[in-house]
Amino acid sequence: GRKIADEPAPPATGTAQSPISTTVTVGAPGAGQRVVGVTSSAFEFDVPTGADDAAMVAQATPLLPADLDLYLQRQLAGGAWSGDLASGTSGSLTDEVLESGRLEAGRYRIEVHNWAGAPGTAGLQLTFFNSAGAPGQ
Repeated sequence: GRKIADEPAPPATGTAQSPISTTVTVGAPGAGQRVVGVTSSAFEFDVPTGADDAAMVAQATPLLPADLDLYLQRQLAGGAWSGDLASGTSGSLTDEVLESGRLEAGRYRIEVHNWAGAPGTAGLQLTFFNSAGAPGQ
């Protein structure tokens, strides 16, 4: 009989990095004009080598009602930032959610942009999930 080729083994499921919880200060509302340090704040974080970060969910919750938008960027060699890898741009005044696919080891940032609303503080929660969908602890 014919032998069916062996299926390649699925990659081993690793551990996603631990969640990150912080606050950011958002500046004056900028509508479609994003300026880090003026209309938006950037929170930088590292994805460690070996982390199985198959997905990430970032959630920003403003203290006062505001339409915040979230953008994910990766730092390039030389220090510049990439274009947006993912974004969360609903019109909600209570929170904003960004979902991304796999994050490779490196430095990233979440840009929290004040589309419309009072400047102020927002909570920012990043949750990382491994290949099996389990959150980091």
